[in-house]
Order: sequence, then C-alpha cells, then structure tokens
Amino acid sequence: MATTVDYATHSAYSDPGSWSHLLDAASTDVAELSATARNVIAHYRAQADELPEATRDEIGLRWLEDILAADQGRNAGPLDVERVDLVGRNTVGDDGELELG
Repeated sequence: MATTVDYATHSAYSDPGSWSHLLDAASTDVAELSATARNVIAHYRAQADELPEATRDEIGLRWLEDILAADQGRNAGPLDVERVDLVGRNTVGDDGELELG
C-alpha cells in the first residue's frame, strides 16, 4: 500500500523543472489548487471545441515542465491569474461554486 512518502517526490512527468517557483507560489488549499489547475490545463477531448487553433499542437504535451513552458510563453506570471487565451473555461467563483464558461 502506498504511503504519503511515496508521493513526496516528482516523477519525470510531474517535475516542473525550471518552473518550480510557480508551484511554490500556488495555494495548498484543495479547491484553490484545483481551480488553478483548471485555469492552466484543458482536456483536449472534453474542451476541444474551445481550444484556440494556435494551441492545438500542445495537446501532445505530457511533461509538466513543457506544459508550464507553453503556458508561460503566453501568460507569464502566477498560475492563478485568469488565462485570456482559453475561452469558455469553467472557473470557481469567490463563493466556491463552479461557474461554467
């Protein structure tokens, strides 16, 4: 059975590499962290119609360092700041309720 220690280090896929400072600044609150992840990452099938044409090649990105590099190339700054290039995104409002984009 896995223990907390088993999840204490990054895998090659989850290692943010040179973008680790972005994760250091992220909230550890589960709801806020979930909202931040949804702000940066879209599901390529569920949200395919909403993805800008210019970002469609990014659906093949699997390594977090590459995903963060692509994001920061368009939206330099904290991960919890709304991304203007991702239209129709679902967000969590100040009241914690899901707001459909």
